[in-house]
Amino acid sequence: MHRNKRGFITSFEVKGHADYAEHGSDIVCAGVSALTQAAVLGLQQVCGLKIQMKKAPGDMECRLPAIGTPEQYSRGQAILESMILGLRGIEEEYGDYLVLIETFDSLD
Repeated sequence: MHRNKRGFITSFEVKGHADYAEHGSDIVCAGVSALTQAAVLGLQQVCGLKIQMKKAPGDMECRLPAIGTPEQYSRGQAILESMILGLRGIEEEYGDYLVLIETFDSLD
């Protein structure tokens, strides 16, 4: 997760596979995929944001646009914060297979 100086989420990345179980049976990967893909759909279809997204097997990068209404961003932040709550829940149970990292813009 990447946050700006005001604490708003501006982008997120998912890198690699969890390797909790074999491909197709990995509940950690499935949970992460479901949460992140639902967030992307919410940003696009509920908020109407035109996000930038790159996707490859095991990897996803999502960046919010610089343009949008305050309502779009408010809804988008709620969706992304909910995604983080879900990811933290998975991390608490399966911390050996998922690491959630948040970075912040410099406050200088």
